[in-house]
Amino acid sequence: RLHFSEVFARKGGFDVVVANPPYVRMEAITDQKPELQASYPEVYTGTADLYVYFFARGIQLLKPHGKLTYIAPNKWLRASYGEKLRGHFVNSVHIEQIIDFGHASIFKGADTFPCIVVFQKADGKPASSVDVQVTQFPRDELDQWDLRDFVEERSHFVAANRFSAAPWSLEPVDIERLMAKIRAAGVPLREFIGAEPYYGIKTGLNEAFLIDTATRDRLVAEDPACEAIIRPYLRGQDIKRWTPKWAGLWMILLKSSENYAWPWTEAGTRAEQVFAGTYPALYAHMKPFEERLRKRSDRGRYWWELRSCAYYDVFERPKLVYQVIQFHPQYSLDFDGNLSNDKTFFLPSSDKYLMAVLNSPLIWWHNWRYLGHMKDEALNPAGAKMFDLPIAVPNDALRAAIEPRACMQTRARER
Repeated sequence: RLHFSEVFARKGGFDVVVANPPYVRMEAITDQKPELQASYPEVYTGTADLYVYFFARGIQLLKPHGKLTYIAPNKWLRASYGEKLRGHFVNSVHIEQIIDFGHASIFKGADTFPCIVVFQKADGKPASSVDVQVTQFPRDELDQWDLRDFVEERSHFVAANRFSAAPWSLEPVDIERLMAKIRAAGVPLREFIGAEPYYGIKTGLNEAFLIDTATRDRLVAEDPACEAIIRPYLRGQDIKRWTPKWAGLWMILLKSSENYAWPWTEAGTRAEQVFAGTYPALYAHMKPFEERLRKRSDRGRYWWELRSCAYYDVFERPKLVYQVIQFHPQYSLDFDGNLSNDKTFFLPSSDKYLMAVLNSPLIWWHNWRYLGHMKDEALNPAGAKMFDLPIAVPNDALRAAIEPRACMQTRARER
């Protein structure tokens, strides 16, 4: 407004704003967040990446009916931190066009999830009801098409009234109707099982707590007392469809004194001495890692302990385990009380019908459009999305038909 005062005096802003905003994660702008919050309260969220504020700034710089076109990450379409930004768009611009590239390699060597948007600034009125031109560009077709040709031949239109502060779906109307039908036929996953997914154990230093069988056998030979607290665990890659495949790996389960009464729990300044006397082999194993263990932000009361966890006992029960990074539908029933690492989630359920549903092509089709996408198009089942995953409630006949087949698949996998 200072250097281009005549533009704002004559027109009220620029005709066009074009940008490729910087792709800077929110962790790198911590010191700027107070200023960003003060300048852009309409879109500010503490977890938002920097490009979000470039959208708000671009809209500020436009005259009424001016055009904004950006190429920027597509995360705002569905991410929780994009909720205020989506709401701001609905109330301040007419959405004309969206080209979503997903993982298509627009910027060589960078996995940036780009999209191109074209917006027209509204004149103090909410977004119009005109349909929005949408193009979803498949990753494997990028080099086979001219962009203009692909947009002309493969675009579809989405009703503007489908867009709100909620996550945006760019799917054609027939797919959106089927998604709605799946949602209507099911109940949220957490309601179906009466619980929410649990995260696997985060150690803060895997080298100290995760060991192979040879190390486990040596520690137990030196001190048989530690056998009970060295437990088998599953990694993400050990989760197969129907049944996990344990890789012979172990976790040293030194729970935090906040959750478990160890001999050293109330020993105060003598705690380390008591730990060394109680489990000498484990102490000798942990001691070389002390400096790095102390630096963890998520350690237990003492440096050799895991972070606090209130659900260790749930690991002991039958459970459905699945991966944090999903390339295929691979949900396993674990009846052996295995622990699992931070590349897994698990559900406190042994429902074979539920396992069959989660492993089904239908739910994978749904989740491809419902869950967030990660690098190389892996799906991310973290957070509230899985809480609300729709699960069709079976009648007795359907459950009776499906559960034996799930059991057959499990036995076949075990063989």
